[in-house]
Amino acid sequence: GHFTGEYFMPYFVFKLGADQSLTLIQTYEKFKEAKQYCREQRTQAASESSHDLYRLMFAKSEREAKRLITEKHKPSSLLEEWEV
Repeated sequence: GHFTGEYFMPYFVFKLGADQSLTLIQTYEKFKEAKQYCREQRTQAASESSHDLYRLMFAKSEREAKRLITEKHKPSSLLEEWEV
């Protein structure tokens, strides 16, 4: 669902495909829930020998989250990848 309110920043869970495509799959209010979901997805992907990766990002909007994930691969970015 979409959240409104200036002070709320959700946790976005993206699936990063082998072709580098980013797909938003879940949005969470709490880090713990997002982390748990990510872990489950990774376990499932591993059991299916899938090459999909899962990324968790905290941001104001889906667009911002995608931008942060994309820019993170550049050395100039100060954001370290959150391993969950």
